[in-house]
Amino acid sequence: MKNIYYSIISSGLVGAKSSDPNSYRITAYIIVSILSSLNLFTINMWLNALGICDMMNIVAVDIIRKKSLLSGQFHGVLNYGIISLIVNYFIFYFRNNYKLILKKHPQKNGKLLMYYTVVTLLLMILTAIILRWLRSMGIVEELTYMQPLWVLKLF
Repeated sequence: MKNIYYSIISSGLVGAKSSDPNSYRITAYIIVSILSSLNLFTINMWLNALGICDMMNIVAVDIIRKKSLLSGQFHGVLNYGIISLIVNYFIFYFRNNYKLILKKHPQKNGKLLMYYTVVTLLLMILTAIILRWLRSMGIVEELTYMQPLWVLKLF
């Protein structure tokens, strides 16, 4: 599994380097971090739907309304995005790992990252559709969240 993920990262680095040779590392880092946070969110949704664990809620954001779109976006970035950024920092930049990844997992073009992006987005959309359908049938209940460690009150 690690080799597949490193091949995806290598593909992203090669694809980003061909279009932007100066800042290809940060571009690939951000794209892979966003995709891995979406994957983490999708896995957490399925685990919550199956009753295995509650949704991750390390930092709760209280904006005007609890169920607002802005509140959900802050929640996603703070709970899933930050974790993904930290993990991928160590994969990419710690001791210049991106050089080793490019050397050990060579890619001819950046197509593997594109396939990974499409599969990630399709799985997330299918998860949302299936869970909404299962909720409407009464098989799965609404998402439950764990108690937050910190609560940010913006307004």
